[in-house]
Amino acid sequence: MSVIQMSISAAILITAIVLARSLAVHKLPKRTFVLLWGLVLVRLLIPFSVPVYVPVSLDTAAVESNVAGFFAPTPDARNFDDNASSPAVPTATAENAARIPEATVVWVAGMIVGALFFLITHWRLSGEYKTALPLKSDYVNEWLRKQRLRRAVRVRYSDRINAPMTYGIWKPVILLPKNTDWRDEPRLRYVLAHEITHIRRFD
Repeated sequence: MSVIQMSISAAILITAIVLARSLAVHKLPKRTFVLLWGLVLVRLLIPFSVPVYVPVSLDTAAVESNVAGFFAPTPDARNFDDNASSPAVPTATAENAARIPEATVVWVAGMIVGALFFLITHWRLSGEYKTALPLKSDYVNEWLRKQRLRRAVRVRYSDRINAPMTYGIWKPVILLPKNTDWRDEPRLRYVLAHEITHIRRFD
């Protein structure tokens, strides 16, 4: 299966998931859609299919008989010169065998450009992340303690962002805007729960 066909199949899968989510968003567990999007991610990251070989029993006697009949001389074969040269059969050259499909080159180039975009963006913003200040809040610390997380999560705030965000994989940090209303504990709890979900799923 070519890369273009794989991309088309991934697009069809994405469309099916979006339709299923719009029709059954309140009927299926949220984890179901996470698993479905995981399948899409695997399909997009692996641009090839794994062949599955199914053993089939063959009648060897019948195969040998058919092969022998195929190569047996026909009555018209006597009309041809035995010294006549047989037609040239095209063979695969090393150049053709080593040629990489254009679609594969485009896919790899797009993957590299996308990866560089995110890495460069993260590298440029990492300096701003370091200017964030640690949040000193008894409510936030107590809420985090009740989550029983395997990784230590730090909460910081910054005046350079307008919406909550999370960064870091091994040492995750929840970054909140400086103008957050710290007295609105119910809203703050929802924000923290949202960011913690990203951290638990290694988003």
